[in-house]
Amino acid sequence: MPDDTVTRGLAAIEALAAEGRKVTVAEVARRSGVHRTTIYRHPALTDALAATRPTPVATGPAPVQPGPDTATTIAGLRDQLAGQTATLNQMSQVIQALTLDNQRLRQQPTDGTVVPIRQSHLR
Repeated sequence: MPDDTVTRGLAAIEALAAEGRKVTVAEVARRSGVHRTTIYRHPALTDALAATRPTPVATGPAPVQPGPDTATTIAGLRDQLAGQTATLNQMSQVIQALTLDNQRLRQQPTDGTVVPIRQSHLR
């Protein structure tokens, strides 16, 4: 009898909220005498459960208050970024060289003839 299930579920949700307890699907199901999946099958119950949950507050980064340390922090971050950019460029060059070497190796004859590869990227 779905109406009875919904009625018992809503009563359980109200009771849990009134007691100041956490309203969970498991607890509502236990108090209603039904399985947890039954709660999920009734939109009225899932909506009521959702209504008991606190609305998340949008939190973003705290506003930056300019100060004497701000300029130092920005300069430090710029230095880190420049170093990481240089490292990334070096890695890109190595990847390109390895890709070319890989292509050359795949094109080598399979008769035992060895074609020398560049090793400049290994330094």
